[in-house]
Amino acid sequence: MTLVHAQEPESRHILFDQVAYNDLFVEPESAAEIPPEAQPNDKPKGLTTEEKQRFESLMLDWSL
Repeated sequence: MTLVHAQEPESRHILFDQVAYNDLFVEPESAAEIPPEAQPNDKPKGLTTEEKQRFESLMLDWSL
């Protein structure tokens, strides 16, 4: 596969050499979707009391 500028036919750049056209568009096996039950839980975890106090302390330190 090569790239050629429309107005400069001599500007041929090789993008892929010795690669079958079909191989460029076949999804690798590693790209298979993970079933929903196997995906990690995206919900944020709750804050501990210590983390809440630290957050409140930092917010109070900011002058608005």
